Amino acid sequence: MTRDCLFAGGFAIIAGLAVGLAAGSVAAEESKRELGAHEHGHGTFNVAIDGKTVAIELIAPGADIVGFEHAPKTDEQKAKLAAAKAALEKIETVLELPSAAGCKAAKADVEAPHADEKAAKGGHGHGHGHDHGKKAGKDDHGEVHSEFHATYELTCSSPDALGQLKFTYFDSFKGAEELDVTVVSPKGQKAFEATREKPELRLDG
Repeated sequence: MTRDCLFAGGFAIIAGLAVGLAAGSVAAEESKRELGAHEHGHGTFNVAIDGKTVAIELIAPGADIVGFEHAPKTDEQKAKLAAAKAALEKIETVLELPSAAGCKAAKADVEAPHADEKAAKGGHGHGHGHDHGKKAGKDDHGEVHSEFHATYELTCSSPDALGQLKFTYFDSFKGAEELDVTVVSPKGQKAFEATREKPELRLDG
């Protein structure tokens, strides 16, 4: 339920905007899951802007971030998960904001799949979920799917300068190809797509 109530519960200061964004995000995710869609290379990025507060949510397949989605089988894979989690705790890893906006990170939280699991023995990766990481699921073919879930809260001294977003996410994670981006602000809600080839978005475009 963490994802469902992320903005409404986690960032109370922007609850009015966030409820709409969260509902849209959850509906989209549920729709994709009903179709069996867990597309490697494809993530979701939500932004809610209210006054000087900006809330951000990233949902990305484990394969995009660390190259696998099963429970870590080796110390090297455990280290990759830990390193990715640490990297995602810095907003600069995923997004470059206009310096004129004067944004500073106030809060960050990252849930990594299998974060509390020990390296699997005997080469079995069953994708069991834990409370402190995104639960792993299996599709009709028994393939394990798990996700990273990162949330950020920023304070921006000049939010009107947030006219452009540059996604450093694609440089940080070689498996990432696309992001479905939703931006909610007092001006309304807009949908965009950011890709490795076109990592910059004009919000007023």
